[in-house]
Amino acid sequence: MSEEKEDLISGHIEELDYIRKDGYLEGVRKVRNALFWAAAIILFNYLLALFRSDEFNWALIAEGLFVSGIFLVLGIYTRKKPYTATISGIVVFVLWWAYLVLINVVYEGGEPFQAIFGSILFKIVLIVILARNLNAAKELQKMDQEEAGHL
Repeated sequence: MSEEKEDLISGHIEELDYIRKDGYLEGVRKVRNALFWAAAIILFNYLLALFRSDEFNWALIAEGLFVSGIFLVLGIYTRKKPYTATISGIVVFVLWWAYLVLINVVYEGGEPFQAIFGSILFKIVLIVILARNLNAAKELQKMDQEEAGHL
């Protein structure tokens, strides 16, 4: 009888782990989609800037492809290391934002207010999605490492 109870309890624990993991997967899916959307929007903005300029600028194309490529790779990397990819996404996004402000203010003589708050809705939404699902990414990566350790 005690063995049946243990099997029943372990079955319930496995089911609860599956439900928890499913919730974490949903959070990481949101992070992945946000990173992919960030890559697309950033590339679109660089292309828009290129079309608005008077002359063709290879450096602008290269920079746009590089930055959007980073977010694309991080989105793909969420399948292997979701927490690492999410943290990296936040850090890269903040660094890219600071870079844009610096370039706009120092080199182009732009207005700091415009540089900081331009496209603010996109920036806020991305940071919120990444930060809000940070725990899910952390727990999923931890569960995956534990599962890998038990195999």
